[in-house]
Amino acid sequence: MISLRIKSPSASEHLVPVPPGLVTGGGGDSDDLKLTGLARGLFDLEVSAECAIVIPRAAGLKLGSRSLKPGERWLLRSQVMLSAQGFEIRLEPSPPASSQPDGTAALARGVLGGALGAPASSCLPSLVWLNGRDCGKRLTLLDEATFLGRGDGAAARVRDALASRTHAKLVLRSGLAKIVHLASANGLAVNDEKVDFERELFGGEVIRMGETELLFEATCGKPNPSALPASPPSESASSAQDFSAPTPSAAAPPAPRTAKGRAYELAIVGVASAAGAVFTAAAWIMAR
Repeated sequence: MISLRIKSPSASEHLVPVPPGLVTGGGGDSDDLKLTGLARGLFDLEVSAECAIVIPRAAGLKLGSRSLKPGERWLLRSQVMLSAQGFEIRLEPSPPASSQPDGTAALARGVLGGALGAPASSCLPSLVWLNGRDCGKRLTLLDEATFLGRGDGAAARVRDALASRTHAKLVLRSGLAKIVHLASANGLAVNDEKVDFERELFGGEVIRMGETELLFEATCGKPNPSALPASPPSESASSAQDFSAPTPSAAAPPAPRTAKGRAYELAIVGVASAAGAVFTAAAWIMAR
């Protein structure tokens, strides 16, 4: 259960626990959060065990310095105050949940936690959707490169009509992070500053693509030039075809795969993907 710290215009302050579900805030008698002096049913809160999403019903609500529009969805964070006519509402910080998500992230965290003797979930960087259709979504970053965009193939999918299909790329390497703009139509911004090519990230930055904002959560150090890996060798030499080698006249047709063989191949691909994610996460933690 989350808690809200509410400060009234008279400066009285209360800590209010809020159960999961849909909660209405305003000055009406039927409002769950009774804020005397405000309009009835001024806003809704979608509350889960871990977060709260604010949805204004009418104008007059601000999140930080941003005036919210009716119908918008914004994640309520402890660092940013929700305010209306002298009322101040903050999300009370709470310890992170101990439950782990399903899938590769859980596998990586479990393996790393056992191998390093520490909770790896606190070390891995993540993206948090601050608004929009996926408001509140969290994506743990386990790959060296994560593509962000509107396309179905983007690992960090941003369902925003103003986002390009492949809008940007977030790169993690040797404990450092950077966001790379991929020449999208509507641009990329970090902390409201336009990014033309790329920008280093240190944790806590807000990335904006179209109308969607994402928080980069991580603790990254300042770059150390001596610690940066050497540039990889050019692929031109390694990928060039050797025309001096004899070319077989005809290749034998491949043997038909059985259902058992196909299942075996899928299992190998799944294990390889999980192992790659674990390796990337381990490299990130070791580099910090």
